[in-house]
Amino acid sequence: MSRSLPSAAVVLFFLAGAAVAREAGPPAAPGHVRAVVRLKGAPATDAANTLLQLLGQERKAAPADAARSVVIVPDAVSNSIVLGGPSEAVADVRKLIEELDRPAMMVQIEVVLADVPVDKPGAGPEPAKDEKTKPAAKMVRAGDLPQGAEVLVRAQLTTLENSPARLQMGSREPRITGSTASPRGRVNSLDFENVGTVLALTPRVGPDRSVTLEIEVEDSRLGPREEGAAVAATPEGESVHTPGTDVFSAKATVRIPDGHSALVGGMSRPAKPARGEAKARVILVSPRVLAVGGK
Repeated sequence: MSRSLPSAAVVLFFLAGAAVAREAGPPAAPGHVRAVVRLKGAPATDAANTLLQLLGQERKAAPADAARSVVIVPDAVSNSIVLGGPSEAVADVRKLIEELDRPAMMVQIEVVLADVPVDKPGAGPEPAKDEKTKPAAKMVRAGDLPQGAEVLVRAQLTTLENSPARLQMGSREPRITGSTASPRGRVNSLDFENVGTVLALTPRVGPDRSVTLEIEVEDSRLGPREEGAAVAATPEGESVHTPGTDVFSAKATVRIPDGHSALVGGMSRPAKPARGEAKARVILVSPRVLAVGGK
């Protein structure tokens, strides 16, 4: 024997259904549609901002087309864009999204910071014309750098194109900042300074797979103690020196063919007794475009 729901339960059922309908919002008006477009590679927020700027400028140029406007809402969690508006306008926006949603490529970038001996003080090394974009495997290997070159840093980063990447490595080095005499002997005051290398870059891949690279490098090291300032003196009259900090930084935007290397920057200084022969500090950059999945 079938049993019927009590009238109170039926009322509660319909009230709950009405509440859900109110939360979901009213149905779309005739001729209007809603759609969810899931992006494969492009960030939903960035794509939505680009579309909103485009449609906003179009509405200013042609106010009469405001009736065809499309509501665009990005959802970062699912990397989707929610669209709402006239069916034809939504279809046009979906086509734009498909063109914007190009899967991002992975770029592997190797950066070498080296001290290279120079023939004349103040003259940096000038690569041969056919070696400025030499393949990375030949240009960057330490064995192929000029004789007497010293590789200071060799760093490698892999990141998505158009995504900033940053690498920092270094240490806290002690240095003497003062010295005082006491009945028990001489006491040195120490300070710890952060030294090392900071690398920041953003790659963009062109249709020909060449890489446009925004790169910023900063390298800091303690110099020879003999060249530093005198902060105290020993009882014998000898000066106590504290080393200075050598800072080398460069910022540039370069375009390099896939799999090749480029000399991004270099700076030389005259030879000093404490440093030996004159050397130029150079930056070699080698980008390589990877297939999806990093293979």
